[in-house]
Amino acid sequence: MNSQRSKKRIRYSGILCEPVKLAKPCCPPSATEVPPSGLSPLWTEIWPLAVQRARRHDELKSQHELDALHDRFWALVDDLDIVPFQPGWIRDLALTLAWRHEQEAFIDAGKKPFAISRVFTKFDIDPDMPSSDLQLAQKLASRHVPGFGLAPPDQPKCRLNNDELECLYLAALTLREQLHQGSRPASIHEIAQVLKAPRRLEAFLTEREVGEVKRLINERGNNRRATPGPLSDRTLRGYISDIFGAWDKYLAGTQNAIQTQLIEQVLPSIYRRQREWENRHRGQTANAE
Repeated sequence: MNSQRSKKRIRYSGILCEPVKLAKPCCPPSATEVPPSGLSPLWTEIWPLAVQRARRHDELKSQHELDALHDRFWALVDDLDIVPFQPGWIRDLALTLAWRHEQEAFIDAGKKPFAISRVFTKFDIDPDMPSSDLQLAQKLASRHVPGFGLAPPDQPKCRLNNDELECLYLAALTLREQLHQGSRPASIHEIAQVLKAPRRLEAFLTEREVGEVKRLINERGNNRRATPGPLSDRTLRGYISDIFGAWDKYLAGTQNAIQTQLIEQVLPSIYRRQREWENRHRGQTANAE
């Protein structure tokens, strides 16, 4: 019974279910107030002030993160019905968290009675230290309460340059034309699956174009990223949806300048392949007859 209860997921609400969002620092740790060489006279003059303001901004963001953790601490005290500032209230907080999330630590293999020392031992905390109860509460909250987690800063979103967009436009629009079944055009999901399968893609694109699409999908299409990784299915489908939207706007004459440039770059190749595919299809039909 206890083992089943200990495995049950405890849900929190409000700020207790949202990790603290860490902000990306404005000032690199290695930055100094001494202007680097090669700056213009204006930048050389304002550099020390810019570094000071960036550091101050980072300090304010760090204080905001500490305030967020402070708010979550009191929200947790209220959620667990702990009466603050009463004798032993910090230990009550730690024991309540331990009983919620670490019940197996209270009972050893021999089914001996409850002993708080087992919980301190598990988290490598000296129970004789004055702040041991607070340390235990903090470690339990950091491990089990989502609101005490730290979410990393947002990474820059993938941005494809014009050459990579042109490559994706060519592939997506070519597949849209050639994968249709009767009057039903190919879906975004179907096109995304073919784009991620180089062997299937070879039937519609040249070897060089297949290699470009493969690199684009596997490396996010941006070699300048510090940690390139594959495009997620959601991101790839988003690009395909945007391309189809641009195509529909092009047909309606409401496209913007970038969409016009990209579509007109790939249209000759798309039409040429469509003619080749139609001629090949007619030849196959004639041979079959």
